[in-house]
Amino acid sequence: MVISNGLDGEARRRAGTVSPPPGPHEEAAPAPERADPEAALDAAGEAWILMRDLYISQRPWLNAITSELGLGPADALALHRLDPRRPVNMGELAHDLSYDSSHITGIVDRLEERGYVERRPSARDRRAKLVCVTADGERVRRRLIARMAEAPPSLARLCEADQVALRDVLRRALGR
Repeated sequence: MVISNGLDGEARRRAGTVSPPPGPHEEAAPAPERADPEAALDAAGEAWILMRDLYISQRPWLNAITSELGLGPADALALHRLDPRRPVNMGELAHDLSYDSSHITGIVDRLEERGYVERRPSARDRRAKLVCVTADGERVRRRLIARMAEAPPSLARLCEADQVALRDVLRRALGR
């Protein structure tokens, strides 16, 4: 193989620009250690990484809950976020969930097929459709919220003082 300076590997070794490979009785030099990016985190950064790790570790548990209710994770999230007393337009729902509008259409389609929501025309804007939770949707939503409020084992096994402290810190972080 020709290197950009015109010398192949053997020629570069002879020229002294590359260390020779270790002999049969020599140990290779240890690879330079790479800095662990998480080692230099401040407390807030580490907390954020830990919250992400906790969420990811609980995905199977969360998916089992949504599956037992016949919902996909995105559909469950949307139904959970919808307020039965306050219809929202599709754009608001997309913004609230940080989803693209085209993704919300599929979610609302699936919820509507199950009879959990319905689209109604907006009185203020004829072009807009409001997403309204139906009575069946409200029933499933209550079950979903009740199941989601059951702490996963990793949180349930914390002592009560730690559970209260964690709750209070998260409330402050969310401004509640």
